[in-house]
Amino acid sequence: MKRQRHCQRLSPLLSFLFFQWQLQILVATLLASSPVTAFYMDRVHRSTFTEAPGMWEDVPVVLEEFLDVSECEEWWQHISTRSRNEPVQVHGDSSSSQQLMPLRRAVTHILQSSSHATPLSATSLGSSCSTDQLPLYDRLDALFTEDDTDDTMDWLSACFGRHVPLYDTLTIEGEGSSATPISSHPFTQMILCLQGDSLIRVMPPNPWMRLCSTSLDRLAWEGFPVSFGNQLHVGQQKHHKDSLSLFALRHQDVQLDDEDEEEYDDDPYGPLQEWAEEATLLHPNFAIPTNQDDDNDDDDAWHSSVLLPGDVVVIPPGWWYQTYSTNQAVCVQSQRCGGSEMGCHLVQHVLEQAGISSKLLLQNYLESENVDGAAVYSSERYYTVTEAQELVDALFETLEDHYDNNDDDDDDDTTSESQFPQKNKLEW
Repeated sequence: MKRQRHCQRLSPLLSFLFFQWQLQILVATLLASSPVTAFYMDRVHRSTFTEAPGMWEDVPVVLEEFLDVSECEEWWQHISTRSRNEPVQVHGDSSSSQQLMPLRRAVTHILQSSSHATPLSATSLGSSCSTDQLPLYDRLDALFTEDDTDDTMDWLSACFGRHVPLYDTLTIEGEGSSATPISSHPFTQMILCLQGDSLIRVMPPNPWMRLCSTSLDRLAWEGFPVSFGNQLHVGQQKHHKDSLSLFALRHQDVQLDDEDEEEYDDDPYGPLQEWAEEATLLHPNFAIPTNQDDDNDDDDAWHSSVLLPGDVVVIPPGWWYQTYSTNQAVCVQSQRCGGSEMGCHLVQHVLEQAGISSKLLLQNYLESENVDGAAVYSSERYYTVTEAQELVDALFETLEDHYDNNDDDDDDDTTSESQFPQKNKLEW
């Protein structure tokens, strides 16, 4: 009788977990797809970017010569020296091969052991990437604040930093590796290449990809999780061969014809751009999702480019991205949440990933009234520094109350609430 009652209690949970697993597999394998159109990502000088604010607001762009070659070497020397004993997470070709090791040892291990058959990569943990004494933030911030618009404040550094640690992420990619799974963020993501070269593919926001994603969390100073984006996975495996990838076919399998080799004699990075662009050369291991209700062909495409030392790619909010190294690459990932519209999107993203209704709990901050007394969506109003800080403070008070109230809840209920995708989480 006891065994029977125990099985009866487990049955709903097992049924739910089985249904969730089947849903993720179904979405990943049956995504509607069409022939992929690849767009060559714009490459401009940083001065061109700052002189045309808003021109690349909704599309990814590579800024060339953000750093010169000597600065790249100096910055990498600074990071590798100051962080040489800091722990980094080394990733192999499966989740079981992850391990922690000091940065200096990880670099040597990856350079000596990584290959296209057994790719290795590493990512820094927390603040172990020592960029605090480099002018990285000031240079990135200057890209967005040299226009005449007042609404350019970075909500992350100005408001969120009081409640959650903010840091850059160092990635070291060995031959044939991708340092991170396919990811997206509710703010502007930037990747600076310091050494080597890295291919990058970026895809527009898509609700189908959100179905298979898991939250990218950082711990607030108070100890509860705060979502800073999403990563694309299938099942419980978090890395490489068990994950969805935009670069599934290894590059040693890509063979150029003799005519192609002659074509690229004067352009050593020509083949890299072709591999970044062509789905038939380095292709994904899943069907590329399409927005079938949208007539815009750009939604059925990826944008691609090659990051060389000194280049920085600027990725708009909500876009999915992944890098791939044909040889070795050292990059620094940073982020910026500039302006009231993007700040409010970040607030709503954090609430929705926590399963909290922004309309109910932060209505006074997310909405205002126009002349007729009707509610105005938050992105249509400008927030001063004081108002933005009040909004973010209220956000974290709400999160703290939410997690305090759920401390005694059953773990099964928490799992079903946080992992099962809700309808409002699919809306960007």
